Amino acid sequence: MLQMEQMTLRRHAWMSAHNTLAVIFVTAAVWHIILNRRALFNHVRSASSHLLGVSREAAYAGIIVAFLLFVFVRHAFLVR
Repeated sequence: MLQMEQMTLRRHAWMSAHNTLAVIFVTAAVWHIILNRRALFNHVRSASSHLLGVSREAAYAGIIVAFLLFVFVRHAFLVR
């Protein structure tokens, strides 16, 4: 209740993962909008979107996010 339970290793790892992914997501979203604002506005105006396969860039981004998540969550398992 009210998140006052004891800080276990499992809970610490999940909190680390959640916070890390939140920071990465918000930073990437803001940076993406800033860099691609003209293309995003044109895309929204034309409303001509279609789903494609995963691009090479998207695959690399997924790998980078998975690596960063591993790095930031790993410390929870090293605490004694």
